[in-house]
Amino acid sequence: MIDDSKIDRLDRFGKALLSKRQKAIQARKKSGIEEIWDQDSEYYEGIDDANRGEVSTSITKNLVDRGGYSRVNRKRTGSNVFMNITKQYTDIAAMSLADMLLPVDDANFEVRPTPKPATMELLQVKPVDVGIVMYKNQQMPIAQFEETIKQDAKNKAEEAQKQIEDWLVEAHWNREVRKVLRDAAILGTGVVKGCYPIVDEQNSVHKMFQKQMPTPQGEMQAEGVADVKVIEIRPASKRIDVRNFYPDPSCGDDIHSGSFVWERDYITKKELRNLRKAKGYISSQIDLVLREGADDDLEKKRDKTTYGDRFEVWYYYGEAGRDDLEAAGCQCGDNDSYDVVVVIVNNRVIKATMNPLESGEFPYDVMVWQPMNDTWTGIGVARQVREPQRIINAATRNLLDNAGKGGRPTTIIADGVESADGGLVEVGSGALLRLSPDSPIQDARGAISSIIIPIITQDLMAIIQYALKMAEDITGLPMMLQGQQGNAPDTVGGMTMLQNNAGTIRRNIARNFDDRVTVPHITRYYEWIMLYGDEQLKGDFNIEARGSTVLFERDAQHQAIMQLGALVMNPAFQINPAKWIDEAFKAQKLDSKRFKYSDEEMKQMQAQAQQNPPQDPKVAGQIEVAKVRAAGEMDKAKFLQSTDMAEMQVKETLAMQELKFKAQQSEIDRQHEIQMKQMERDMKIMELSQSTQISVAEIKSQLAQTAQKLNVQTQLSKQVLTPPTEPQGRAPNGQAYQK
Repeated sequence: MIDDSKIDRLDRFGKALLSKRQKAIQARKKSGIEEIWDQDSEYYEGIDDANRGEVSTSITKNLVDRGGYSRVNRKRTGSNVFMNITKQYTDIAAMSLADMLLPVDDANFEVRPTPKPATMELLQVKPVDVGIVMYKNQQMPIAQFEETIKQDAKNKAEEAQKQIEDWLVEAHWNREVRKVLRDAAILGTGVVKGCYPIVDEQNSVHKMFQKQMPTPQGEMQAEGVADVKVIEIRPASKRIDVRNFYPDPSCGDDIHSGSFVWERDYITKKELRNLRKAKGYISSQIDLVLREGADDDLEKKRDKTTYGDRFEVWYYYGEAGRDDLEAAGCQCGDNDSYDVVVVIVNNRVIKATMNPLESGEFPYDVMVWQPMNDTWTGIGVARQVREPQRIINAATRNLLDNAGKGGRPTTIIADGVESADGGLVEVGSGALLRLSPDSPIQDARGAISSIIIPIITQDLMAIIQYALKMAEDITGLPMMLQGQQGNAPDTVGGMTMLQNNAGTIRRNIARNFDDRVTVPHITRYYEWIMLYGDEQLKGDFNIEARGSTVLFERDAQHQAIMQLGALVMNPAFQINPAKWIDEAFKAQKLDSKRFKYSDEEMKQMQAQAQQNPPQDPKVAGQIEVAKVRAAGEMDKAKFLQSTDMAEMQVKETLAMQELKFKAQQSEIDRQHEIQMKQMERDMKIMELSQSTQISVAEIKSQLAQTAQKLNVQTQLSKQVLTPPTEPQGRAPNGQAYQK
């Protein structure tokens, strides 16, 4: 319980802060930006003055309840359709940028050590000799020491990167940034808060030894498992509705140039009651707020329909005096003012604490789609396509009005035509009309005629196409990025050129996001590590944003990455296939981790590798070279052997052909010689026949007889002259023929 003097001091402190809040509220309202936000929100929902009376949505109700600009329900007798291209262009712009800046398998930032990192380890260095220093009880050259420091800084940067990514995952960073980009696309401005501290309570299971437990055998120490609740304070980030954000009016185009910022939120009675137990909150002030109930001041009335009886809570980031902070229970030093965070409900200060960041920087970053001069707000896609949207609505409504008029003929009735009963003339099915006696028209067919009003469809469609082309040019979002080819050239080079040109505006917006959000936001996480993180994560680092460079270029270089696949396996280019496949998966917007070996599979492979350890790379290389050489010699020997065999086969074939030719030639010569001998014999016979007056037949008969006798003698001589065969060995004397 605090005394009355401190309560009075807190009341004065709260009133002093409220003057700053009212100043920020009035300045934003007078700037006209709130009216622009209302108009852009309505156009995003497809609402304007012509159809507002027919559209009943929560957004129209909220806009009217907040007391926005005049809502005039204009009575129209014609068409009031709203051909909504604003929502289409806005969603495509926000989602395409989010798809590029928030990859599923990579971060849009990188923590890198500085070229010459300055760390606490440098204080441990002692010079020993010229070029020699003592570092961690080890002497080493200065060059080695510098390399060691760089490697340590690189390792710490990698660990810091993992820690920041873990915090962002727990804070659902991608989801919150998508909301911010959507706000920026619709309203021109999106706000993200972080890093700010939150209390994270989680159940963690720990093994713990219990006391001595009695047993029949005696006492023994038992081991049990218990659920222990771990309370952790960690940094987080979230999207803030731009309508609940009020910076210092004098900040210009950068909220961090101002002296303060205000954030509005809403809290229920139950949540407010639970804050009495939270650290740093003043329970007596909360009790006063609960007794007072929800404050119905001007700001509360504006949103009463939307938020009911919830309490309006305001967060102030700025400077405060020492006396005010001490009245709120803060422990201060000797300074007159400090960077603080103050929580106010019902104009009462319920908490005041030091800014968790020593730099005193506001935990807010503002993303603008298209910046404006000397203001922290911007212009979104909904505002960019506002004029094309109006042109399309007007042309479409005229087209439909003309279609309604031209859908049926217009009837013209001359004077002197009246109904049969003398009443009002109506032309319809089965109408009975007559000409008055004094009518100048003699032929009834000339008394009534019809004309058709032209719809002029082509002219109005040309206006609509012009407005669509204007929307593409203004937003930098061609139809191709919306899934339609449109007038894009149907060639690979033409499509690539169109996509690159269309990406110029998106690349500029991505750079704007890097400069305004990514770098300052992640830098505050780095400051959190330096203040409250593990010593193993602290170092001299820089934050580099990669949204507008690596991520965008990777998306644009998709085709080039895939075409390089044929060159990856060539060792002459020294390309790492594992890194290439990761980039290829990223270009396809796939997570390569889903396709890689699990930890258990890697352990099994490592175990198999240990059983069959790989050889020394040098020895393996020499063996491989020897195998290649042996294979080459073997191939050479096989080639020479095959060549020799072929040569021998050719020679053998030639020799056989030569022998065959000679045999044939010898046979021919022998036959020729026989024929010559035969001819010579015949001539001798003829000569003998002439000299002896013996006929040729007789001579041939005598010759045949003589030849037969000679043959008989020859056979007999062979039988007589053939000696007996002597058996093996020597026969006894006188027994040569017997044995």
